[in-house]
Amino acid sequence: MPEPVSDADDRDVRDLARRGFRYALALCHEPSAAEDLLQEGWMRLLRAGSPVEPGPLFVTIRRIFIDERRRSSVAPFALWDESVVERIAGVDPGNETVLATSAQIEAALGGLRPDEREAVYLQCVEGHTAAEIAKLTGRTRGTVLSLIFRAKQKLSAMCHGEPREAAQ
Repeated sequence: MPEPVSDADDRDVRDLARRGFRYALALCHEPSAAEDLLQEGWMRLLRAGSPVEPGPLFVTIRRIFIDERRRSSVAPFALWDESVVERIAGVDPGNETVLATSAQIEAALGGLRPDEREAVYLQCVEGHTAAEIAKLTGRTRGTVLSLIFRAKQKLSAMCHGEPREAAQ
């Protein structure tokens, strides 16, 4: 008979599922596709008998995303979850002097390449360092730093009304 799941374990699983969903959403920029990525990633880890932890889950989700992108010629696009947008934008609900609105940040995030969105998400939302992101994504630390720098430049330019060409 399986052991009962404690409330703490249940909270940890729900927290990991939320983090995995937000990561998948950062990659694919479409809520329904993010749900599918999370479910498939979770199932692959369970089938393989691997621990369902943030590192292995994120790597699995990323690999599934890359495989699906290779099979598809259409780049996915949809709105980001409001809470993720606010975290990336650093929006403080009580602060009325926000430089960019959530809608502007959301639109700007949609203009980033998937690898730039991924790097920004992992740094700004998940709190990973460049070295940790490099390990998770299989890139060099310098590449990760470059992606984050260019993505932040683009976001800043797009949110402050500069033309798209200047943001690139």
